[in-house]
Amino acid sequence: SIDQVTVQTQDMADRISTRFRFDRSRILVVPSAVDGPGDRAPVEPATTPNPYICYVASASRHKNFEVLPAMMAALRERCPELKCRLTIHRDAIPALAEEIEARSLWDQFVFEGPVTRDRALTLLGEATALVMPSWLESFGLPYYEAMMLGVPVVAAERGFAREALGDAGLYAHPSRGDEFAEAVASLAQDPAERRSRALVVRARFDDTARTWEQVSSRYLAFLEELHGRRGVAR
Repeated sequence: SIDQVTVQTQDMADRISTRFRFDRSRILVVPSAVDGPGDRAPVEPATTPNPYICYVASASRHKNFEVLPAMMAALRERCPELKCRLTIHRDAIPALAEEIEARSLWDQFVFEGPVTRDRALTLLGEATALVMPSWLESFGLPYYEAMMLGVPVVAAERGFAREALGDAGLYAHPSRGDEFAEAVASLAQDPAERRSRALVVRARFDDTARTWEQVSSRYLAFLEELHGRRGVAR
């Protein structure tokens, strides 16, 4: 009984079409938008005595926090000063806590707990990189927020991540902490590489970002088209 479906990414459209055998031509892709000034963060990360990477995400299962201890274990000798800041509570994911305990890594993690968007943007803006190992994203707002702020992104090798980041991102297999560590180390140990990557992600954001006005206009045009074909939009 559904005429059309709207989603936020091509990857989501393909997945829905395959899973539910829904005609791909009846799925409209309208990306979301990112609010905020693009010049609020410098291309250089904050030069503090406590450099860090961050993962801005809820404690949902598909976010794949469990790969992070292996990543930080691999970074322990190469980047001993580097911390991993997470926007969840310390006890939110038992499997994560157990792995951190087993590897004696508590000193390498900082648990911020759930944060406001302003705090999330501050965390991103001062980070060496955003690490985003999630198995699934509907749109992946942090990808775009990080790019807006000129922050490199190390993402899971997934179609939705490639769609967002293109060649501007660095990628690792979702279950390979050592691959994430290698990508992070390339940024943390080489300021010139980090600076170059920051410029690339900011350029990517400029090329792909949409305003809320553009998003709403696309939805209105879609509804008007549907109304014109059916007489009533449903």
